[in-house]
Amino acid sequence: MRFKSEQFKEIVKESWDISWPMVLIMLFEFFMGLADVYVAGRVSSQAQAAYGLAFQIYIVFLIPTMAFTNGTVSLVSRLFGAGSPRLKSTASTSLMAMLVFGSAACIFAVFIGPLIVSLMHVPWEIKPLAARLIQIYAFALAFEYPLINANGILRSCGRIRRALLAMTLACALNIILNFFFVLCTPMKATGIALATVISLFVGLVFVALPTLQISGLPKIFDRGAAGEMVSLSWPIGLLQILWSTGAIALVGILGSLPKDSVAVLAAFTAGLKVESAIFLPAFAFNMANAVVVGNMLGKNDTCRAYRAGFITAGMGVVLVAVLSLVVVCNARQILGVLSDNPLVIDNGVSYICISLLFEPLMAWGVILGGGLSGAGYNKDVMLIVGGSIWLVRLPLCYICGVILGWGAVGVWWAMNVSVICQGLLTIWRYRRRMRPVEV
Repeated sequence: MRFKSEQFKEIVKESWDISWPMVLIMLFEFFMGLADVYVAGRVSSQAQAAYGLAFQIYIVFLIPTMAFTNGTVSLVSRLFGAGSPRLKSTASTSLMAMLVFGSAACIFAVFIGPLIVSLMHVPWEIKPLAARLIQIYAFALAFEYPLINANGILRSCGRIRRALLAMTLACALNIILNFFFVLCTPMKATGIALATVISLFVGLVFVALPTLQISGLPKIFDRGAAGEMVSLSWPIGLLQILWSTGAIALVGILGSLPKDSVAVLAAFTAGLKVESAIFLPAFAFNMANAVVVGNMLGKNDTCRAYRAGFITAGMGVVLVAVLSLVVVCNARQILGVLSDNPLVIDNGVSYICISLLFEPLMAWGVILGGGLSGAGYNKDVMLIVGGSIWLVRLPLCYICGVILGWGAVGVWWAMNVSVICQGLLTIWRYRRRMRPVEV
């Protein structure tokens, strides 16, 4: 079966229409995070550290809704593509679940958050402020759970631009309130968390109407749809846990290096921040690919779904490759803004120059993984990514960096080996799962 140029252009347009708003949403959220870090630093270094600790705990509390929304997108995008009458009840059930669990997470975090802070091995002087911040952040969970879910429903049903407008408003309001509360009121650092609560509430109000137009008012809880979404989402929740714990384990390995471990850790932190900015488009195209593939599978158009996954991945890879090249050519200047320690800068440059060599392959695997998720193969994504981290990356990093004594450079190259494994395995699995007979 030949693939006509008109079909190619149509898929490119459909993928891009979903992808570019997601790129902007993630970019705005990145700037919002930078603003949080900046205003916290204007208060004190202790406030900045307390904010970082509280926000990391907050992200952990968000894992359930991020995982469940992944399952929602996988199911709703296919129902929307098929024009199924189950769409309304499924979307309504998903929203009801997140409203309930968001409220429960809020109550849980208010009491458990400070306890987690008290048990962590961090400087005692940041613990009181971190505990207060996480208690305020806890109220944001009641709004962010349904907001994340509503945005997933909107992009699954072709209304991603409304989600973009809502998140643009929320992020802009968050940044403005950050500067006002922290710099112009006695709240200081606690104003960062309050700004998040208010901005997320406003964002939720803004997406409420279009989402209810799709789902209708929550009335009947569809247990079948809920069970299907849970079965689709738990592998992604487990993957996020594996990813987070793997990152902690990697920090432990870097801290065990025989030479310059503190400088290497600082360089890794700075380099990772730069790399995360480059990788924003890959995550945006990952989410877009889930919707594009899911919609086409809902229409029983397996050939277009298969090709759309590759085309969307190709678009994201080109963008990531260009950004990677720009960063590599200016790595020393960029890291010079983040640190004035020559040893940190040197190690950071080596991290960026080595890791970004395979950044396009990493993006290719991540975006194709979105296509697998859209088709409902979340277990495959979990096994590939989780296995690449825990069976390849971490053992090799320890062997190369600590046992063989190759230091930071050995760790960077070991990380690339896991990237190659993850990328190639994802491509292989995508072809096995998605390739139709007609192709």
